[in-house]
Parts: sequence; C-alpha cells; structure tokens
Amino acid sequence: MEGLIRKMLQESGDDDLRLAAAIESLALRYGDEVYQEALRQLTSKIFPPAAARKHWHLALLHRDRIFPENNRSGRLRAALLDYLHAVTHEIRDPRIVEAQHLETMRQASITDGLTGLYHQTYFKAHLERLLEHRAGTGDRRFAVALLDLDHFKQYNDRCGHLAGDQALRRTAEILQFNLRQGDIACRYGGEEFALLLHRAGQDEAFAVAERIRAAVEETAYPGQELMDRGNLTISAGIAVCPENGASAVDLLALADEELYRAKEQRNSISPPLNGQRREIRHKRLSLVEFTLAPGEPFQPGLSFDISRTGLSFGCSLDQLTAGELLGIRFKQPFWPVTCDLDGWVRHVEKLEENGLVRIGLEFVELPESLRLLLPERPRMATLSSPNRDYPPPAI
Repeated sequence: MEGLIRKMLQESGDDDLRLAAAIESLALRYGDEVYQEALRQLTSKIFPPAAARKHWHLALLHRDRIFPENNRSGRLRAALLDYLHAVTHEIRDPRIVEAQHLETMRQASITDGLTGLYHQTYFKAHLERLLEHRAGTGDRRFAVALLDLDHFKQYNDRCGHLAGDQALRRTAEILQFNLRQGDIACRYGGEEFALLLHRAGQDEAFAVAERIRAAVEETAYPGQELMDRGNLTISAGIAVCPENGASAVDLLALADEELYRAKEQRNSISPPLNGQRREIRHKRLSLVEFTLAPGEPFQPGLSFDISRTGLSFGCSLDQLTAGELLGIRFKQPFWPVTCDLDGWVRHVEKLEENGLVRIGLEFVELPESLRLLLPERPRMATLSSPNRDYPPPAI
C-alpha cells in the first residue's frame, strides 16, 4: 500500500480532485489505513486510522474554505498542514511544516487567483497599517490610485470571457511591470484595480498611472478591434495622503470620484498633472485625404485617432519628415462634415505590422468646424445619485 499511495501522490501532481478520488477508491478496498498512510506520507505524522479518515475529510473542507474556487488546484497539502497546525493543533511545532507549503498557502490566501495580484481585503488592510504607521511618525506621504478598464463589458461580450480573463491577466502584468519597488497592486474587483504608491505625491503617482495608461493603450489585446473604439484602454483616479485625506475611507472615496471623472473622457487620468488636461484622443478608423502642397492632388490615408489639437493617420508615403506642413481633408460620408485643415507633421513612424507610415499631425488652427469632427462629450452624472454607474462612453 505504501508504494501505491506514493505513486498516486506523484501521478496526481497538482490535481487535488484526482488524488482525493483515488484515495477514496483505495479506502473502499483497504479501509481507513489508506488515510493513515496518505497522511503519513504528506505530513510525516502517524494518526490512528479512524482519526486519519476524519482529518483527511475535514482538511478537504478546510481547503475549500481558505482558498477561492478558482485557486484551489494543488493546494491540498498546504490546506492539510494548516488544518493540522492551526485548527486541530496536531502539529504543534510550526518548524516541521515545510516553509514552501506555508508560503504557498499564505500567498494564495491574500492574492487573486486569476491575476496573481493582491485582493481587495489585503489591500485595504495594508492601507490601514500604513496609515497607522504614518500617524505615529508623520513622515510618510503616499498615494492611492484606482484604475478601471474602459468598455470592458463590451470587450467581454464581443470577444468572450476567456479573452476577458486573458486581458485581465495581461493588464495585471502591465501594472506589475510599471510599479516602483515597494509599490502594491491589487485586483479591486471585476475589471478594477488599485495601487498603493509609497512615498509618492501627485506628480509621482501621475507618472506611474500614465505609464500604465500608455502601456495598456499600446497593448494588442486579442479581438479588441471588435470594440467600437478599436482598442481596450484604462482610466485612473488618484488621491494623495495627507493632502486629500488621512483615512482609508476618505482616500478611497476621493480616488473613486477622480476615477469617475476620468471615466467621463476614457483613457485618461484624474486629476490631471499640474491642472493641465491631456487632450483626449478619440479612436476613429476612417478615410482622410492629405496633400503635400496647395494645388497638388490629394492622397488617401487612414485615420487612427483625432483630438482637439491633432490627428494620427497612416499612409503609404514614407518620404515625410517632421516639420512639414500638410493639408488634410475630411469628407462626408466618412466624417460628420466636409472640411479642410492644415497641420504640422510632428511624428513619423513606420508600422512594421502593416507597412503603413504613421503620421502624427498638429493642427495649425482650430476652427469651429473641428468641433463637429469630434465625438460629443457625455454629460457627467450626479455623483450623489444612488447606485451610480460610470457615464456612458462618448461615441
């Protein structure tokens, strides 16, 4: 029996359900000694057969209590050790509980199973501890940021929930990559994330959030072209301690309000850096025409996005350089109105994936007709209204 159970443990790997089913099947043939031998091999402790059966079944229930449903695979031994040490006290000396399994158990209990980030409960507890420490020393400044993926429900509906899960994992990786040493990221719920940025004021917090915003915008999430705006983006709201509050409730409430303001425009951060709002770029894949000089024929281009001050578009002409002046024509029915504008070339980039040349253009003048080319901004809902949701996107 010893060799048979050892083989079961080896072959089951992280498949706890397979192991549990195999142990139950073997116990039907050989009795409670199967549980006794399984516990001996897993914990190096020998229990009476009847007690071993009881501990085995209660440890399975303990695993289901301490680990979320999507993060239970491979956790049976960690749960078993925790049950015998913390619940029954059968293992009284924690030194015999293998450190690797204790660490596995600890991490699984404070992290989100899908993304690997800390979960909301741990984040709030850490925030409270940081505030308590600051109250005692008064020398720590930090920031809280709440982030939310824009139009994630639309992405989920059109690309599927598996793609949605992959997008959440990829976004979590982006957060981790762009954090500074000592900063903390958590999955706050659904498609919302939270950051705790140590020794950060408004400028430092904005810089971190902007790196994340830009990285998400440039990430090629599978299927994002099916969305109305063509890609998945993220918005963020920031609150700084002590300037914006000295309690967890106040800081999180203000960060949530700032996130609400950012979600009005989408793909933005609130409050803006130094009070200057970044021009919102509206994704728009449509036909534009451009000319190199007055009187010369217009050539076709494909717009990528447009803002109040400029346009990004792709073309096949690769001789353009920064500083050149172009004429741009927007025509119905591809645009709401027909109008001509001039713009300075500010950026030229060859796109390897499709061979186009991406041109970043700054408009010379901002006529009234330009306003008609942009999506209408949504009206902000009342912040005090009950059960508020984020305002609808500007499309």
